[in-house]
Amino acid sequence: MKLWSLADILTVVTAFQLFLLSAVILTSSRQAKLSQRLLAAFLLANVLLLIQFEIFSQMKPVRVGVTPFYFLLVPFLYLYVQSLLVGPFRLRKYQLIHFLPFLTVFFYALFCLLMRPGRAGWTADLSRAVHIESDVTYVILSIQIVWYLIMIFYIYFRYHKEIKNHFAELRHINLHWLFFILMAFTLMWLTDFTSTLFSWLKIGGPDLFRYLTLISIAINFIFATILVYKSMEQSWEQTGIVEATKYVGSGLSESESSGYAQKIRSVMEMEKLYLDPEISLKELSDKTGISPRYVSQIINSRFNQNFFDFINHYRIEEAKRLMAGTVRKELTIMEVMYNVGFNSKSSFQTAFRKYTGTTPTEFRQRTLN
Repeated sequence: MKLWSLADILTVVTAFQLFLLSAVILTSSRQAKLSQRLLAAFLLANVLLLIQFEIFSQMKPVRVGVTPFYFLLVPFLYLYVQSLLVGPFRLRKYQLIHFLPFLTVFFYALFCLLMRPGRAGWTADLSRAVHIESDVTYVILSIQIVWYLIMIFYIYFRYHKEIKNHFAELRHINLHWLFFILMAFTLMWLTDFTSTLFSWLKIGGPDLFRYLTLISIAINFIFATILVYKSMEQSWEQTGIVEATKYVGSGLSESESSGYAQKIRSVMEMEKLYLDPEISLKELSDKTGISPRYVSQIINSRFNQNFFDFINHYRIEEAKRLMAGTVRKELTIMEVMYNVGFNSKSSFQTAFRKYTGTTPTEFRQRTLN
């Protein structure tokens, strides 16, 4: 009973916290972005789920074996991630299909609450029916969650790969925190799934179910809180614009491709754009007068690199020149790193080893000797 009491308290506190956090998001600016509104909707769906869980847990016997608001979580999470990483993103009418499972289960649950008898009319047949109903609903819910998580992680990893075709500095737009959030949500669902599976297989007792329920609620609170604060700290000015690059049917001829490649190389070497820590595909496009799509295509097809590696290759060559030149004794490795456009020591070390097979320190010692 003590664990149940703790779970009840944590459920109420979590619901209250999530409601306040969603209110902060919606009222933090007069014109909240679509991604912010979707995030608030996801949190409010969480609130409704927790309230429903608390209410249903107090009903003895429970007259409804379904969990409508759980069907809202992954659709809103999916749309939220899409609004951040896929651009341009808009909500369209056909996307209402994401909420059909919720609407179906919600109205069925409402029907059951209104039409089913109270405790006095509870029968063994009705009890079995509710259990079967609950199991079938949970199977459908699990399929929904697995399908959406696959799509969400696909979008995330596609973005993580494609972003290197647009930016040379990723530190200020990395989404490692979002990956952590997605993993936390997955862990929360796996905890719920494990609890249900153990119940079906009759593994463990009531105490195990209570522990797993408590863990699930705690994860829910922690990951949702991190989600809000991290997303509010993150700048989205340079995200949500990347789509998979497709060059088939681009209309770029061989001679145009060769000319564009020469122009890109000439601008890079003469103006040394790679020394700018914030250099982007758009900036290179503006300098060359070539569309971003064609610049990306040339870098991929002519230089066999993405934009990230293309810029870093120039930077490492410049770093090697500085460390081997007449100023090698005057510049520290950190100074060389900043001079060639890197802002992160780990990024510099990784890139240097990739293109030289050695570390900056080892390279300097070799050149000095």
